[in-house]
Amino acid sequence: MRKKFEPQLVLGCTSIANVQIPTKSRDEFPPFLRAMQHIFLDKELSSLVFNLLETSICAKQPTGRQGMDLWTLFVLAEARLCLNTDYDDLHYRSNYDLLLRQILGVHDGILVLRTKYEVVRGREFDLQVIKDNVKLLDEKTLREINKVIVRAGHHLVQKKEPEALRIKIDTFVTEANVHFPTDYFVLRTKYKYNLLWDSGRKCLDVLGHLMETDTAYCTGWRKIEYWRKHMKNNMLKLSRTTVDKSKNRGERIKKASDEYLHTARSLSVKLSNVKQLNSLDFVEGVMFKQLAYYREMLDKHIDLVERRLVKGEKIPHEEKIFSIFEPWVEWICKGKARKPVEIGKRTCIASDQWHFMLDWWVADHQQDNEMLLPVIPRTSYLCPLGTQYK
Repeated sequence: MRKKFEPQLVLGCTSIANVQIPTKSRDEFPPFLRAMQHIFLDKELSSLVFNLLETSICAKQPTGRQGMDLWTLFVLAEARLCLNTDYDDLHYRSNYDLLLRQILGVHDGILVLRTKYEVVRGREFDLQVIKDNVKLLDEKTLREINKVIVRAGHHLVQKKEPEALRIKIDTFVTEANVHFPTDYFVLRTKYKYNLLWDSGRKCLDVLGHLMETDTAYCTGWRKIEYWRKHMKNNMLKLSRTTVDKSKNRGERIKKASDEYLHTARSLSVKLSNVKQLNSLDFVEGVMFKQLAYYREMLDKHIDLVERRLVKGEKIPHEEKIFSIFEPWVEWICKGKARKPVEIGKRTCIASDQWHFMLDWWVADHQQDNEMLLPVIPRTSYLCPLGTQYK
């Protein structure tokens, strides 16, 4: 069973109430630590937060040995969100950031002995332990905790009469880790022919792994490396042709596109002859699903590249895919001077006049002027204050 918090202090440790947090730093981490300190010291607020954590986390692991206490899990999970960092940085901070360890209640202290000073080392967190525990805090529980904290914050800022709530909605792009479509600016095709190369090379990669697991798939693929080099050379030839602005540029682009598409079609036909064996283990089954997906992407991009580069059609935006690895990403133009184009998803943030984050959600193929309606039911828990939108 998990404890809420270990109340028994050890030698050299300072209670959370006595932790001195700097107020003149412009970094985002000290205000976060001060907020965690306030949540812990407010008995009513901490009781509500711990009840939500117990309902969500303790129900997932009702038996077994004692795990990480709920307060440590909550602070580490919130620190990861506040810093927008990875588990490696969180692992370092949880073991060597003095203020964070003080808020956790496991910091390093100095014990004064008769003859010398001795450093009392508190608990150390393993990387895998942090990963296994932090992921238990799901989004639903975070939203419920956020509602509790927002209500408590409104009681602090509204000293007199309840003030009408003014909600502001802003969006930012959560960028995906995909290679940027430079062909968009070179050829103005508004479609990336390098996705055809990505689809082909991934088909060959998966097929190569299948050949390593079972030699029965090696039949007819003695020149698998030749297929890879031949298709890549055709892609590079088309890329160089699009940059060259000499005479007969359009004809040379069509000729290079025909060679590129001919190689891709031949590869697709050859991949269709790869048959599954009667008995497949789990790994081979997953590989065949990946092979089927990448071959589907290969056929799709053969059609799109032919329509755009050979036939000169204008591809509708809803048919375009900007990454075969993350097909959900969108092409977003927000008019920024530094980043005219961003590839990812719009993330919406609803905040009030006191800068409390009321809610957040991911917008799927929505523009900025379509973000107002979803926030009305999402902020219904604050309706008694009176709601105004701007």
